[in-house]
Amino acid sequence: REARAPDAAPTSSPEAILADAERALEMGERKHRARDFGKALELLAQSSAQIAQAGLVGERKGCLLFAAASANLLEVKRESSRLAELAAPTRLTTTDRAAETEARRLLTSQACEALAQGFGHAQSAGAAEEELSHLAEMHASSLQLAGEAAEERGDLTSADACMSEAVERMQHATRLCMQGLEQEVAHTEGPVAAETPVDLLCAQGDAHVALARVRFARSRDESLPALQRAELQRAARAAGRAGVQLLSQATGLCDSDKGDDLPGVVEQWARAIWEVADLASGG
Repeated sequence: REARAPDAAPTSSPEAILADAERALEMGERKHRARDFGKALELLAQSSAQIAQAGLVGERKGCLLFAAASANLLEVKRESSRLAELAAPTRLTTTDRAAETEARRLLTSQACEALAQGFGHAQSAGAAEEELSHLAEMHASSLQLAGEAAEERGDLTSADACMSEAVERMQHATRLCMQGLEQEVAHTEGPVAAETPVDLLCAQGDAHVALARVRFARSRDESLPALQRAELQRAARAAGRAGVQLLSQATGLCDSDKGDDLPGVVEQWARAIWEVADLASGG
């Protein structure tokens, strides 16, 4: 049976609006998985619009939903555009591509701004480290998407800035998470040590590899001074090594009994090793 998109009443409370937006987001994700791109786009756009129109983009829960809807919109648009281009390679004009690129830039920029606001509000309200860590992690993910959008339009300087900030935000997310875990461990009997969650290590590793990719690309720009290009190469190699090391650490901490996806993490680690090696060799 076809699910109907929820309609938020104009007089709804913020809680009700967010609940409606969350339902639209979940339905949009289901349609995406079912490859119904048209309906997915409609539902995801509805979710983000409900939050924006209600002025809840910077609210603690609103910013997370808005960012998730934006990230899903980007992915659906990418997939649908890719399929459309395969079906009719000449259909997309230069103007169409420019419009798509600008739409991606705007979406990622709005998501980053929303999460920065949400983090500030949560911090001011004395939110727990777990919530702050999640907000910082989501912000880092949105910054990576913004960096990828900048890469697509050939703006490697902006891409570098986004990826660098993504690494910093992911490191901040990890520090906040560890502070919360250490507080929990302090109230636990017995010799229990706080360990960095595997998913955060993987996210950190991925952010470092993305930064390495952008910096290697910038280092090949022959219009830059030789000294700057050499420095970019050194920074790229350092970021790549850090990414591989973080993923190696995640592999070592993986525990299938705790629900960790060991094959998935090992695959991510292997991909990172290959990508960093390829980039370092000029591939």
